[in-house]
Amino acid sequence: MSYWKNITAAKALDYLIEQHVITSSDKKLWQEIRNESAHPKIREDNLAKERLECEKVSSCLNLFHKLVLNTLAFSGPVGILQAGKEFTYAELVHTEILN
Repeated sequence: MSYWKNITAAKALDYLIEQHVITSSDKKLWQEIRNESAHPKIREDNLAKERLECEKVSSCLNLFHKLVLNTLAFSGPVGILQAGKEFTYAELVHTEILN
C-alpha cells in the first residue's frame, strides 16, 4: 500500500470493501466509533446507551478480526458480533489484496 502515497483510512477501507474483505457496515461502524472518539461531546449516559456503546466497540472488533485473519490467509467460519443483534457465524474467505 506504500505506493498509494497519501492513502487515508477511509480510502483503504473502501478498497477492502471492493475486494470483499470487509463489508460497508464494518466501515460505517468504524467511522461512527472513530468520530465519537476523535470528537467527544459531553452527554448524559444511561445504562442502555452505555450497553449500546459497548456493543458497538465489540462489533468493531469484527473489522480487526477480518483484517488479521485475511492477512494470515485464513478461510473458514468466524463469529460475528453485531450491536443489538444475536451472535452469528459467517464464512470468511481469504482474499489476496496486494497482488
